[in-house]
Amino acid sequence: MRIGTLTLHRSQNYGGLLQAFALQYVLKALGFTSEIIDYWYPGSNESLHGPTFGDCKTVKSKAMFVVDQLIFSIGSLRGQKLLRRQRSIDFIKKYLSKDSYANYPWLKERAIGYNAYICGSDQVWNPHFRASDEALRLEFVPENCIKISYAASFGVSSLPENQKSEYRAALQRFDHISVREREGVEIVKDVSNRRAKLVLDPTLLLTCDEWLALIPRLKTDERYILCYFLGENDATRNTVYEYQKKCPMPIYTIGYHPSRLFNKRFKMIIDAGPIQFLSLFAGASMVFTNSFHGTVFSTLFKKPFCTFVDTNKSRKQMSSRILSLTNMLGLDERVSGYRKNLDDTPIDYNRVESILSVERKKSIKFLRESLCGACE
Repeated sequence: MRIGTLTLHRSQNYGGLLQAFALQYVLKALGFTSEIIDYWYPGSNESLHGPTFGDCKTVKSKAMFVVDQLIFSIGSLRGQKLLRRQRSIDFIKKYLSKDSYANYPWLKERAIGYNAYICGSDQVWNPHFRASDEALRLEFVPENCIKISYAASFGVSSLPENQKSEYRAALQRFDHISVREREGVEIVKDVSNRRAKLVLDPTLLLTCDEWLALIPRLKTDERYILCYFLGENDATRNTVYEYQKKCPMPIYTIGYHPSRLFNKRFKMIIDAGPIQFLSLFAGASMVFTNSFHGTVFSTLFKKPFCTFVDTNKSRKQMSSRILSLTNMLGLDERVSGYRKNLDDTPIDYNRVESILSVERKKSIKFLRESLCGACE
């Protein structure tokens, strides 16, 4: 039996690449023949290779593009940026993609021969993403094939009214639906009156040891604070500084941000690919993040961490998946806003791992039972 998966994997996004890898890993461990359908969803070229001037739609975005180009014309920064992109491309070639489908008509005509199709995971159904098109809702799949969503995310707490009808029609065609946030369960029920299963993000289906197997060499003799922020502000930086006063260690931060360019307290790591990303989390002494997958890997590698939930309206909606995860694992106190102070209270990872073990079994059971129909 052949399984084809569509997801948001053509990018330099760490979470997107690692969740795509994880789902394939689990499906193959279950004994299925599975592969990523390498669809060039809208915006995928921009996500993987970086935006062009023509991709910028506003005066502000065009101005920022020009500024970034000037900054990255500096030799060392440009080299690091290109190395991250190449590492992402190498990861895709090694672990993820085979045949490529450059547009939707091509996909519809040629992505055939699978017994089952899986949509997921990541924010494949985010109504504000260009990438969330009809392909990622499996609208091209023949009626006689099994259609499954695994840990699909809307990335928001509610759908815009003007998009509910198209989502309703798409959801009615699925044989089995699972999502990764409680808000997603409610959206599916509200829009289609169907019952969605709450499952783990694929990255959580792998154990710490399984992720460590991907890392060729892990430094164990260096202590450092790791920051992974999708946008940051004074409050997050000041919290990190306060922690550093109590626990003097260098601060490493993954990714580029203008505010860090001349900030000697942060060491920017711009060239990390997916494997280096894993290594940085595995070796960290403390993690600060506002990312879902930053929270995931802090947890998997059993690190002390603090997760910030953005109060900006649009970002706060996207933080629902973080709150859903920390609540399930009993880690609400690690979320900024829930904690009264930033102390060194150890996390009971034996309890967390016990919860994760139960949830893994439930999620894998959903996958196995959903695919049984394709085996008949």
